[in-house]
Amino acid sequence: MTGEQITGRVRAGAGEAATFTGLDWVRSQLVRQVGIDPAPGTLNLIVADAARERWLTWRERLPIRLDPPDPAWCPGLVLPVRIAGCVPGAVICPQVPDYPDERIEIVAPVHLRTALGLRDGDPVVIERLAPLPARTVLFDLDGTLVDSLRAYRRIAEAAAAPHGLAITDEHIHRALSGQHVNFWDLVVPADHPGREALFDVLHREAVRVTPAMIDTHARAFPEIGTTLTDLAGRGFMLGIVTGSGGHGMALLEAARLLGHFRTVVTAYDVERRKPDPQGLLLALERLGATARDSVYVGDSEVDVLAARAAGMQAVAVLSGGGDCLRLATLGADRVLTDHRALPAILAAI
Repeated sequence: MTGEQITGRVRAGAGEAATFTGLDWVRSQLVRQVGIDPAPGTLNLIVADAARERWLTWRERLPIRLDPPDPAWCPGLVLPVRIAGCVPGAVICPQVPDYPDERIEIVAPVHLRTALGLRDGDPVVIERLAPLPARTVLFDLDGTLVDSLRAYRRIAEAAAAPHGLAITDEHIHRALSGQHVNFWDLVVPADHPGREALFDVLHREAVRVTPAMIDTHARAFPEIGTTLTDLAGRGFMLGIVTGSGGHGMALLEAARLLGHFRTVVTAYDVERRKPDPQGLLLALERLGATARDSVYVGDSEVDVLAARAAGMQAVAVLSGGGDCLRLATLGADRVLTDHRALPAILAAI
């Protein structure tokens, strides 16, 4: 969705913003209200002429407040934006006397100068973001509704250890992209004797230990019930589309959350897994919903790609370990720290 835009030029700040963005009350309110856990500091832009006039118009109606718990700290106003066409962020305007009219301060989940290769004087476009209009919200399961990353690592370690294979952070992060059909292809060296046969052994052992590992090491994300209750109460139809067999579903059922969802699509219901949109389209068909009025919420690259292939709006959450810049570049309409900001960025239609 394209909104109003402003172009400013990068200028070095005073170096004081890192302290402000590191405050617990600032970070917690940014996470909850706009879905951003900010990297230290802000990116400072200077605007002039017509861009300055537009910024002053924006500033008069910034929609979100940051309220300090201590009156010694200044409050702030916040506006969700997209930076340079890809990175999600927010403008923060401190409510202090004589704040310069030509200055715009931006926070983001990544260090913007590094991520975008910016230098002083470079132009940067920021786009004002409106809530996403929707009737239906579909969710991925693992990494989105259920905190299962630790469990799946334990599953992989349990299967690999008897064969002297180590599971590394690199394996996990590459697997989280969702584009590797065989996880064990990442783990087993190419010259390992009997490699193909070992794949089958590893797979069978992983399947065997999965239920116990999920029960022991996975859980529904904290406050996910509050998010789901909020969305259902506002009239959104909710569903789940997962590329897994749905092992984490029992955790939602145990937490009495599964009743929020009108349909569930797992790997057993489709012939083609994400990023193919088959599962998403099946869920929409079951709900009598249209893609253009629907949002898919997931944590991986294939979730964003599947949503785009289905013609849906895509919201990415970083609770599964996905990379913010990569998810945004692939076309996510929003990238949120986790599910908690989801109600704030959706508009029921």
